Amino acid sequence: LLYNILTTLCARNPPVVRLQYVRLLTNILERCSADMFRNSPEKPISPSVTIRVSGSLSQGHLSYLDQLVGSAIDCGLWPLLDMVYLEQVDHGALDYLIKGEGRYFGIVACPNFIREWMQLERKRCAA
Repeated sequence: LLYNILTTLCARNPPVVRLQYVRLLTNILERCSADMFRNSPEKPISPSVTIRVSGSLSQGHLSYLDQLVGSAIDCGLWPLLDMVYLEQVDHGALDYLIKGEGRYFGIVACPNFIREWMQLERKRCAA
């Protein structure tokens, strides 16, 4: 449609007027695309898969969990860890959760004591 409008206007007008039309249409397109991007979400919404983690999570479990997370990503899914029934975490697992959250997976449910420990570790590392 824009091609037809532009070619019709350019074919019927002298070069100076053509340049004005091109500038006008360019400005309109820039404003339209800026509005479209402004109204779109910051992160593209992608399908997700929930991985439920319960009981105890330790350094020894991380290779399997990382395999599950990697497989989800390979399939174009955003992995979400549901840890609502997680009762115990060691320092290695906590480090994995801190480094991976928001980069490689999301966390949808987390016991308060784990979330608080993650926040304390982040502050300690930042200091």
